[in-house]
Amino acid sequence: MPTTIQDIQNALIKRKKNPNRLFRIPDTPEVYELSEWQTPTAEQPGGYGTKKWIPTGAAFEAEYGKEAWPKVKPISREELGKYAMIGQAPPGYEEKPEIKPEIKPEEEPVIGEEPGAKPIDVYDVDKIQVDLDTAGAEKGKAYDEIMGIQSRLYDEEYNKAGMGDTKTKIASVDKEISDRKAKRDQLMLDEKGKPIPQWMITGRVRQEVDAATADINRSIDQRNSLANQYNKGLEDVTRKVGFGTQDAANKYAHWEAEEKRLTTMLTGYQAALTTELGEEVEAERWEKEFEMDVVEARKPKTSSITYESGGRLYLRTYNAETGETIKTEDLGPAPVDKGGDRYTPTQLRAVDREKEILNDVIKTYMADWPKKGDEGLGTRENLILRSIKEFSKLTPDMIRDAIYEQVTDEWLEKNKTEKKGVFKKIHEFMKWPF
Repeated sequence: MPTTIQDIQNALIKRKKNPNRLFRIPDTPEVYELSEWQTPTAEQPGGYGTKKWIPTGAAFEAEYGKEAWPKVKPISREELGKYAMIGQAPPGYEEKPEIKPEIKPEEEPVIGEEPGAKPIDVYDVDKIQVDLDTAGAEKGKAYDEIMGIQSRLYDEEYNKAGMGDTKTKIASVDKEISDRKAKRDQLMLDEKGKPIPQWMITGRVRQEVDAATADINRSIDQRNSLANQYNKGLEDVTRKVGFGTQDAANKYAHWEAEEKRLTTMLTGYQAALTTELGEEVEAERWEKEFEMDVVEARKPKTSSITYESGGRLYLRTYNAETGETIKTEDLGPAPVDKGGDRYTPTQLRAVDREKEILNDVIKTYMADWPKKGDEGLGTRENLILRSIKEFSKLTPDMIRDAIYEQVTDEWLEKNKTEKKGVFKKIHEFMKWPF
């Protein structure tokens, strides 16, 4: 029997989320928690049960813990279909209720039934498209109806069964157990507030401790009874919600089947149209490709070259056969030589800007390093490596030269943090001679 509030809560969770009722369809990621199969009733002569889809691995582990994965058992899709879905359904899920609304089958078009008829003449595309839009809209309404019924019915049945009152009673008993435990624990402390060994608790104190323990156990039994009552009520609520959404689920299944049928008809029309127009389309495509090849063949073969003139860079495109200039484009200022590298004015401005930023970084490092040292800011070489990653417009040599120029060995030796002994610091403070 559980003896602490935590034990009771764990037991309740295990009964509410039973890892022994977890199932997965083989070769799919779909995992479900199934209720116990209930005995037949007048409404459900074959018996009934419910299923809840667990959408993600994270959601699974949040509810049942990682240790529950090995307890997941395989189940066939046919067997799973006997249980009614509650809550969110997986994408593409199709409920297969026992009683389906009658769907009047539509006769398949017979190609070439009338003399001289074309395959596409048997399809009324406009009507198919209108019916398809209607089916999609009605299916959406049915889905919203299912969601609305579930939410409304759950609240109604939950309140009707007095689940809120039971939950409040459980919370009240929890507090009662906690208060009684605190009072009993106080009896087991000495005058200094330290626990008294069990073998030393005798006489009147032992009687009071035993009486308090008995009261706590009675409260725990009461709490367990309320918890069982709450769990049973919750199962009844879930079952009634499943029954209440059955008609809406049937309606959803009807419009989903209608949508699929009309989509198949539209696909058939497109296939027939493609077959009938295939030769014409192919001939038209060949003609267009031939026309493009002719235009391309008439274009002169060209080549291009870049050159500098008057401090600017130009691109000359010319006829490769005759040498005749077709066009000349001004590409802007010519690259500038600087330090063995060639930069355009735009690139040069970007380099100068990064040099200014790097200089600020170096100054900040030099201001903080005497206080924090290598442990707080990293070594000079660490600063170089970080700067090489950060400043993409500067070469590694530029960065190393700039840092070594300011953070010299002499500067590091002069500004390193000196760790003085405690007595030396006291003497300096009191200005006593050694």
